[in-house]
Amino acid sequence: MTGPMSHQLLNANDRRLLSFILGLYAEDGPIERSQLSVKARGIGIEVARSLLNLKHSGLVEEITQRPGALRRLFGAKTLVLVGPTEAGAAQDAVPEQVSGATVGAKIDLGQPESSNTAPVRDAQHAPLPAEQPLVP
Repeated sequence: MTGPMSHQLLNANDRRLLSFILGLYAEDGPIERSQLSVKARGIGIEVARSLLNLKHSGLVEEITQRPGALRRLFGAKTLVLVGPTEAGAAQDAVPEQVSGATVGAKIDLGQPESSNTAPVRDAQHAPLPAEQPLVP
């Protein structure tokens, strides 16, 4: 394969992680990879595979900041910061189209035309029995 894989569609977890990274980036700028991992896992987003997919797609970049020699001597560690690329910011700004409908578009469910229909209980579409008062 040659070049970034930006032509491939992202799966749902990749899109969630990209949106999460963009939100954190908008608030605080680049985020440390370990902090990203903890925060994203806290809300149920898989990080390792999705971050790798986003990096290979060219939507997210990792920036490595090495401390100076003296600071490393005293135990300072290398920081790996994660932030979106310009392509990543543009990818999230453009909503995906699925069979003519925009993903994430709000659908007006409104009230049903007739409000006197009974709720459905099971696959046979049998109405629920009317509520009966409880007698002690």
